Amino acid sequence: MKGAGADPAPAPRRARGLAARLRGVEAEEIAALHLRRLGFRVVARNVRTRVGELDIVAEGHGLVVVCEVKARNQGSYGTASECLTPAAVARVRRAALATLGDTLPVRFDLIAITYDARGRASLEHLPGAF
Repeated sequence: MKGAGADPAPAPRRARGLAARLRGVEAEEIAALHLRRLGFRVVARNVRTRVGELDIVAEGHGLVVVCEVKARNQGSYGTASECLTPAAVARVRRAALATLGDTLPVRFDLIAITYDARGRASLEHLPGAF
């Protein structure tokens, strides 16, 4: 039923996919800024390999940090940090090995960005998460 007070039609699938990608890009930018504030230098973003992708690679404090960034809306299926599955961890580790080889000590972090109903982002940083 159309007219005043009717629920808006759901966004087409393509528009929802684009919105999710833009939200992911925004979350990665928030995460990169957070790492810089902690004294790290972001050396690479969205590194693609045959075995997986690295969201952020940063250096500082005598180590390399490979950071997986997860973004979710508040109230969606699980929190952002709960979305890091064992399969995703294995993929990130394989991609890091393929990209970095045996470099400085490597730490694997998770930065989870959760958006509230108003679109405000909150950040949770789990150093050494996996």
